[in-house]
Amino acid sequence: MGILIALFIAALSVSATVSILYLKLYFEKEYEGDNTAQYLVLIFAPIANAICVKVFAFIFWEVAIAFTSFENHRSIFEYEDFLVAKVFIFSILNTLNSFFLIAFVKTNTDIFGECVASDDSLD
Repeated sequence: MGILIALFIAALSVSATVSILYLKLYFEKEYEGDNTAQYLVLIFAPIANAICVKVFAFIFWEVAIAFTSFENHRSIFEYEDFLVAKVFIFSILNTLNSFFLIAFVKTNTDIFGECVASDDSLD
């Protein structure tokens, strides 16, 4: 049960990042000629992503403590090991999902707009 909730929170984190990237793309296309709006879009997306990362980290920290407490470990060392493992895995997913999307999904598809890197620029 705990792993399903952890996966659900991780999926929410990834979907928030994807939503922010889509909103950024939408506003870039909607206000294409307006330099002020373009500047605000460039500022909004990273700030919104940082807020989402912090919020999901806080939520998962509370959930991880609750589920680790319910597991009834034999010692405090075993409890801390399982808590650290849960938080570490989620922190990696939560923090690096935007980098993963930009590095692998955006460069290989046109889902989030045009790709900056092309085969010609690598030569």
